[in-house]
Amino acid sequence: MRYDQLAERLERLDKKLKRLVADNNTLRKENEALKQETSRLSSVIEVKERELDDFQNKINISTIVSNVGVGNTDTSELKALIDDYINEIDRCVIHLSR
Repeated sequence: MRYDQLAERLERLDKKLKRLVADNNTLRKENEALKQETSRLSSVIEVKERELDDFQNKINISTIVSNVGVGNTDTSELKALIDDYINEIDRCVIHLSR
């Protein structure tokens, strides 16, 4: 092989190598961004699942209160008391999640 041919091949290989290195760097950055987005979305999902659980508990408690077979005034008082407990529990959950 002549010197010119070797130099040309070497130059092509050098260009390919530079392109591969640039592509690799781009893919690494993209991968890191995707990992961060995945982590952020996982946190959002956890928060939403907790909120959903809280809402389901509130619905269950409201159903229990609605099914209590006592007079209207007693039911209202019981519902107010349970709502106060729920609000206090919500405050505790918020405090613990900080």
